[in-house]
Amino acid sequence: MVRHRLGWLLLAAACAPSFFTACGGDDSGGGAAGTGGAATGTGGSATGGGVATGGAPGTGGAATGSGGMALNDAGRIPCGDAGTCNPMNQNARMCDIANQRCVECLSEADCAGDQGGDIHCNIMQGRCRPCVVGDPMLGCATGQVCVPGNNNNGACVTTCATDTDCAANANNPACNTTAQPPVCVECNTNAHCAANMGNPVCVVASHTCEECLTNADCAAVAGQPICDTAPNANNCEACLVDTDCAATPATPFCRTMGNNTCVQCRVVGDCPAGATGCSGGGNGGTCQFAPGDAAVPDVTVPAIDARPEAAPPADASGG
Repeated sequence: MVRHRLGWLLLAAACAPSFFTACGGDDSGGGAAGTGGAATGTGGSATGGGVATGGAPGTGGAATGSGGMALNDAGRIPCGDAGTCNPMNQNARMCDIANQRCVECLSEADCAGDQGGDIHCNIMQGRCRPCVVGDPMLGCATGQVCVPGNNNNGACVTTCATDTDCAANANNPACNTTAQPPVCVECNTNAHCAANMGNPVCVVASHTCEECLTNADCAAVAGQPICDTAPNANNCEACLVDTDCAATPATPFCRTMGNNTCVQCRVVGDCPAGATGCSGGGNGGTCQFAPGDAAVPDVTVPAIDARPEAAPPADASGG
């Protein structure tokens, strides 16, 4: 009797490592990629040490399945199923389960009828766009080409050979023949910006009409003689650095937060002794003093006594 029990125990021990394959179990549990070990992993293979739930990966198995997982976009909402995302959030209404992120679209059908004209789904971005750069099937109308726009949003622009081809486009009347393919842009020269009120100068690098490119372009702008040539700026300002305020000694400091203006102070240390603060928000403005402080000129005018001058008392002696 003991001999028979030992025989069964030995048989069970031999079957344990491959219970789901050699002893009649379901072999889909140990080798499935699912959410656990990859089918080709050393530990996650059908004949290896894969767990029935697919949980622990083998040495070659990937914990996220055989297909791997694309990197989530910064700021995207992670998701595991369709119920995780918010259908009321236009940009994150459905779950891209393969990449574990909430997106705007998964296919062209998801963008149908978009009121803003973003009718094509950029699958890589998970966003509805007017067109998809590099994909002629998800592009623009005849005579247009898709180029990267703001925030990598594909934009349809008209192709051209000369300015004449752009004449009907009021916002982009010039043909940039150096682009491939040539497309209509806002300007190539200042002449293209003549009708653009407030932005008469063409910045050729961006083919856009701006307020200035050099300080000379700001000469006629009252109180703003300095051109800020920082990217996406090209505006006339009162100052960019303190030395730009040399012509206004009462306000010798350049405040660059909020707006570029010459101010009396940025911090209380810029003020005369006795100042209690430097107001104005941002990085400064006007020196503040306590009431009655000697550093503050006394501009209080005494009130005028409007009462009539009293008549001298009558001489009671009668003399």
